[in-house]
Amino acid sequence: MEQEWQFVRESVKYVWKTPEECPMPKFNIEKACSIIYGKKFLLVGDILLFQLHELLLDYFKEGSVQCYGEIACKEHLLCKIDNIEQGNGKQKQPPKMKFIRNDLISNRQNLPIDDIKFTDAKNLELPWISYAHKFNVLILNKGHHWQDDETFRNNLIEVMDSVRTKFPNTLIIYKSTTLGHLNCQSAKEPLSSPPNATELESLPYHWGEIHRQNLIAKEIIEAVGGVFIDLENVMITRIDDHIGGQDCLRWCIPGPADIWLDFLFYVMNELK
Repeated sequence: MEQEWQFVRESVKYVWKTPEECPMPKFNIEKACSIIYGKKFLLVGDILLFQLHELLLDYFKEGSVQCYGEIACKEHLLCKIDNIEQGNGKQKQPPKMKFIRNDLISNRQNLPIDDIKFTDAKNLELPWISYAHKFNVLILNKGHHWQDDETFRNNLIEVMDSVRTKFPNTLIIYKSTTLGHLNCQSAKEPLSSPPNATELESLPYHWGEIHRQNLIAKEIIEAVGGVFIDLENVMITRIDDHIGGQDCLRWCIPGPADIWLDFLFYVMNELK
């Protein structure tokens, strides 16, 4: 076993530690399934949120899973019936999940064939509002498709107003955007400390503005009774496990991003 362990990436050997006054419980598959039974998750966002979709599939599924990528992802069953703890004589439906790519979390209702924005290489905005009535948990994240603060705020307010008006009982969860790290491919270990304000300002691609827009999203999501999950601070020093090459935004799986599931299950357990 030790011999096999030496071939494992260094980045997955770290163990997350939480303060004693705020412990983070661990969940096995049976417990996780019992927490999310009856839930139907609709994930809407860009390729960073698609990684949460991948994490969920990897966690619950044994063997290969057929999926047509983030643009044509089908609906997935997350748990087997025998993975769900039965109780109280109630019929419990297995949890389901679907991902729809909309880089701006826009309120787009349809996609005309001649719409130039659909073919824009920067942003893909597939309609999702029309599907939302089939789901009782909505997980959102805009990722790194930058908009100025005013546009970002106004668009998110408009979408939340639409969701709350049409689906008042839907649980809304917003996953904060994680930071990109320059020169991630050469990193051998996590950063010793988070980037300071000066270092953030020097980052390209508006990466240094992610923290401020996460705070804007937190204010809006909590104002409509949603839950904001802060993953920015958890991942901010983990320069060591991005995909690398030309991609210093997405994360290797398995790796530090596994903690995303712990946060999600913890939130669902507390709300249950």
